[in-house]
Amino acid sequence: MMYEAILDVSLEKCWIGATLNRFPISLKILDSIPFREKGVQDLVEVELGKVDIEELTNFISSLPEVDFVKHQEISNRKRVKMIVGVRTCSGCRALVDAETFLLARRSLDKAWAQWRVLITKAEHIDTLTSNLRNLGMDHRVVEVHEFKDWDTLKDSEERVLKEALESGYYNFPKLVGIREIAKKLGVSTAYVSYTLRSAQKKATQRYFGIKER
Repeated sequence: MMYEAILDVSLEKCWIGATLNRFPISLKILDSIPFREKGVQDLVEVELGKVDIEELTNFISSLPEVDFVKHQEISNRKRVKMIVGVRTCSGCRALVDAETFLLARRSLDKAWAQWRVLITKAEHIDTLTSNLRNLGMDHRVVEVHEFKDWDTLKDSEERVLKEALESGYYNFPKLVGIREIAKKLGVSTAYVSYTLRSAQKKATQRYFGIKER
């Protein structure tokens, strides 16, 4: 049996928390992808208000865990999109060490984010919260429930998605790619790519409560 958990996690210990404590800005996390061996690249949208963009980027660049900062103005210098590369990601390490998988992440008020994670064993949620606590990352578990979407998946979709999860395809950073999954299952990369998209679509529709069209 698999479980889905929702957690609110404080980002005070990372570059986001330091930045929000320093500047009166609004920051929304849009996406994150792996960067180098243990880091991530965060794509964020920032409402600057009266904050100078150069002062902001210089501050972020000066933080010890930050490798680079890129930005693109999108609204009369009042709103920007930024990509921030960090060399280490404590939250990502907590997830990987607990054998849990990050399905989605969204910004909350202040320096908090909400995580939706997939858990292969019930006890792994305790491991995850323990890891976060040891890292000094405040958090609260909002909900844990059985992941009930497997009966909506075809056998082929469940087989490919389960292999992807267990092989580390959804880890930060990824442990395997489409080619490795295809080779292990004895199918084509196109088949794996299509089947994963189909399974992920169903899971996303369940999350938003959208029926198949």
